[in-house]
Amino acid sequence: MKKKESQDVSKYVYALASVVCVATIVIAVSIFDIPIFDNFYDSTDQQDEGVTKDETKETTQCTLRRTLDGICVQSKQDQQVPLVAVMIENHVEARPQSGLVDASVVYEAPVEANYSRFMALFPIENDVAKVGPVRSSRPYYLDWLQEYEKPLYMHVGGSPDALDNIVAANILSINEMKKGWFFWRDTAQYAPHNTYTSSQLWKAVYDDYSQKVTNTFVGWKFDDDQEACTQDCIHQIDITFLAPNYTATWVYNPESNEYERKQGKQFHTDLDGRLIVADTIIVQHVLSRVVDTVGRQEIDTIGSGQVEIYKNGFKIIGTWKKESQSGRTNWYDAQGNLISLKAGKIWIEVVNQRGLVTTE
Repeated sequence: MKKKESQDVSKYVYALASVVCVATIVIAVSIFDIPIFDNFYDSTDQQDEGVTKDETKETTQCTLRRTLDGICVQSKQDQQVPLVAVMIENHVEARPQSGLVDASVVYEAPVEANYSRFMALFPIENDVAKVGPVRSSRPYYLDWLQEYEKPLYMHVGGSPDALDNIVAANILSINEMKKGWFFWRDTAQYAPHNTYTSSQLWKAVYDDYSQKVTNTFVGWKFDDDQEACTQDCIHQIDITFLAPNYTATWVYNPESNEYERKQGKQFHTDLDGRLIVADTIIVQHVLSRVVDTVGRQEIDTIGSGQVEIYKNGFKIIGTWKKESQSGRTNWYDAQGNLISLKAGKIWIEVVNQRGLVTTE
């Protein structure tokens, strides 16, 4: 009898201990907010969110696009925005550049000795603290500039032909040699690689020229296809203007589905350290010739030629066509259809017969 009573007491003691243990755990969780179930709920939530995001990415399409670069916008007013184009140099002593990473569309083309120079286009409304170094104009950049109708054009002088063409075409020229108050000279660098401007200054220009700036040009064709390449992809594009310092390399990053720029085998970053990337790379093949003792070039911008377009890891071979100085350069596939570009940052690499393009 005593043995049975002892067993019953033991059961009560064990039961009471279990209750005390559970109560202690519950109190600890409530007081100290211990996330004992968080991993379970988080993994479930993350999985659901991931599916939702993927479905959204596949099904969402742009109703309205900005004409300049194809990005989605909310209103028709945002489709056509006033633009500014800035000549930015690429001399080794001018690196790293400022503001190039913020440009929506960039043209890179050869100048004297076949080293390259940039013409970068920005929506005037964008905020960019420092852009440059700003350098001089060349005639062929003006042919591309006029495709955007009447943007502001910021530069420091230019070749004789370029300055004549600016007047003849009534381009909205903001020349540092005549309107120096819209630029500044950075004492941290040596001339002529030390001229800069900013969005604050070009917005001040726009206040004076707003009635003259027009932008009703027809944009390129864009699509919503974000599918990344998985087979026979082009992982790297090397564009040599003048080796070794003027070789541009674009490396495809399948995770971001973007192209990351290198220059001189180093990743090309802005002065503030941000990496320059692009969504679409256009390699436009042209013919050129030297026209004076300084080595300035004349480039055939009007007519047609071969083009390669790179987006999402794919390569599309086609033909570029431009019918007049102010006419739009368009890109056509082998069947004569317009090639769709990926919306976002667009770089046009203009390569003459002295240049070299390789891929891997």
